[in-house]
Parts: sequence; structure tokens; C-alpha cells
Amino acid sequence: MVDMMFEGKTVAKTKCMGCESTTSVEEAFIFLSLEIERCTSLTDALHHKFLAAEVLKGENKFLCAKCGTYQVAEKTCSFKRLPQILIIQLKRFKYVQSQQRFVRLDYRVQFPLEIRIGSDEVLFLGQTSG
Repeated sequence: MVDMMFEGKTVAKTKCMGCESTTSVEEAFIFLSLEIERCTSLTDALHHKFLAAEVLKGENKFLCAKCGTYQVAEKTCSFKRLPQILIIQLKRFKYVQSQQRFVRLDYRVQFPLEIRIGSDEVLFLGQTSG
């Protein structure tokens, strides 16, 4: 019962830029942890941080099983299944190396009443308190 209400699934796809093969990994989640640095709204954080494509290069190169070596790759994340009740955690702290401590990101993040995930999926967030 709890899984039905709170558990969702994401799919992370990684495409090797060398051979163009794609790997995909499904992962269950109970809550989403969203980075909010330089984001003005929950929609912005979701689309530009969580769901945005990321290029894996330099020290973060992808070990391609087909090529047998580390390659530049593009990683994307999407939702396979959304839970009935979505719990969202905002990452309001960022480690600043020069200060050797965590600094609180204390700017305002707007919460809309609904968020369009894809062309046909909408999350209804309901009413918020402040």
C-alpha cells in the first residue's frame, strides 16, 4: 500500500558519444531531492536540474561496456512512474570550498499548483502554505 502511494520510478539513460550505444537504469524513489541553486521555482529546479541532460566528460567520463573504455556520454533522467503522493526535498545547502563549510541558500523558491512533466503528464501539487 505504501509503495503504491509514495513510490515512483525514474529511468536514467546514458548514451555513449563514441559508439552511440545507450544503457538505461531504473531506480525507485520515495522522495525527490532537488537542487535549487540558481532556480526561482520548483518547476525550474525540476526541469533544469533534475530532468536536464548532463554531459559526462573529463573525470566523470562514462565506462562504456561496448567500447570497453571511458567515453564522453550524455545522461538523461525521466520519470517512468510518478507516485500518487510526491515528497520533494529542496537542497538548501551548498558546500563552499573556499570557506570550507556549508552555506544556506536562502532565496525564495516558488511552488506552482501544478507542474507539467511531459506533454501529457501534470503533477497537481494542491495548495501550499506560505
